[in-house]
Amino acid sequence: MIIINEISKYVLFLGWFHGLILSLVICVNKPKHKIINLLCLIVLLFSLDILQDWITFQGIKFSNRFLDFFNTPWYILIPPAFISIMSYFIRLRFKKVVIFFSIILFISSIVVKITALIALPSDTLKNTMLRINKFFEVATFPIVVFILYDVFGNFSNTKPHKIKLKEILLQKLRLYFYVASILFLFWIAAIIVFFLTKKEYMYKVFKVFMSLYLYWTTYLFIDWLFYKKYKSKSLNQTLNFKEINNYVLNNKIYTNPYLKISDVSTVFKVSDRVISEILKENGFKNFTEYINILRVREAQGLLRKKVNRKHTIEHIGYLSGFLSKSNFFYSFKKITGTTPSKWAKNDH
Repeated sequence: MIIINEISKYVLFLGWFHGLILSLVICVNKPKHKIINLLCLIVLLFSLDILQDWITFQGIKFSNRFLDFFNTPWYILIPPAFISIMSYFIRLRFKKVVIFFSIILFISSIVVKITALIALPSDTLKNTMLRINKFFEVATFPIVVFILYDVFGNFSNTKPHKIKLKEILLQKLRLYFYVASILFLFWIAAIIVFFLTKKEYMYKVFKVFMSLYLYWTTYLFIDWLFYKKYKSKSLNQTLNFKEINNYVLNNKIYTNPYLKISDVSTVFKVSDRVISEILKENGFKNFTEYINILRVREAQGLLRKKVNRKHTIEHIGYLSGFLSKSNFFYSFKKITGTTPSKWAKNDH
């Protein structure tokens, strides 16, 4: 048990230290995109919350009464930051509600804790603060449930947007969200165990997993967080993504099911590698992924126009540039999170 406790403290230390350093590096780079700033905020909030728990688990004492007993509920601000990120990609109904009640809950927690610090003697303050902390953790549950309900119900309801990084990042966010949901259930279990047994061993395990989640969050988005790669210049100074994208879109060459990267590189008189590198700089894994995203966008446009009343779903896939039904359905679900038929039934 002693070894497990020491490992837990070590993981928590790495979690908050790693998160704070990353947040500092991102701030120094002065990102202009609001999504990067929100991701940075989530990492920072996670780090500050884990830092407080690490101090508690270490048994560190301060000479100041305020520092000894006051615990800022940073976790309350994570849900509004998270739903703000998700709302950039999908239509959500409860974003403003979540943000409003989270801020009210955060301010209320600060006021209640400061009042307790002023009014209560030191011998009863520790237990009182512990009960206050657990109360506000439980009070955060409905907010997180709202987010789970809203996001799970609207993953296929993506916002219309220009073709850049969003479809790719939405795939990552979907996985990120599912893991966050499991972590939330673990959090509920830890709180229930604490109320039933008055022991915090499940809570310590939860904090360890939260630290690991922080590592994973960091590296999951590392290519995007450092947006300079996305903004960097192409290997070929005379050609950029905008030119390629305009040519592909204006001529709708993506609807050709036999389209190859060489068809594009030949037009611009560059090598296939140059085209591939430019696409990678703009967030695409390869030429196939880029073209399939455009084909799915084309299929969505046809479905919006109710073309499926005249043609089968499979034929719409062919009109969009997919050579087979299986490839169409696989690519469509991978990019949008749902099948073409289910997507068509939604109110887009």
